[in-house]
Amino acid sequence: MGAAVVRLVFACDDFDAAAARVSRALASDGSGVRQLGFVAVGDMTRVFRRLTPEIYGSLRVEGLGGVADTAFRDALTFVPFRDLPLWFQWKRIALTVLRVLEGYRLRLEDAAISRRDGLRRVWRSRRGRC
Repeated sequence: MGAAVVRLVFACDDFDAAAARVSRALASDGSGVRQLGFVAVGDMTRVFRRLTPEIYGSLRVEGLGGVADTAFRDALTFVPFRDLPLWFQWKRIALTVLRVLEGYRLRLEDAAISRRDGLRRVWRSRRGRC
């Protein structure tokens, strides 16, 4: 059933029909079917650029870091910001801020390493070593 849902997302032009079957796959007891259901959610966001409230609810319950991580990030990336539910909008803002802060931290580390290596070279050249 899981692989069929993924194929259905690409083959079906009707968003409502595909969303109903994806929601059923997400509600399944089988972990493999649920995992492929989340793969289908990611594909659905790329194809249709929208999701249903039930699917948003499943993504929110599963959260980041689990089997829904890629589908969650796909929803934040491919669904327009104004079309996201309020909780997802806040999550997108928070993740963007964290990503920017991480970039600053990495740049500061690189600068510190470069400076340290430069100081070592200067110190060695002053002492007559290369």
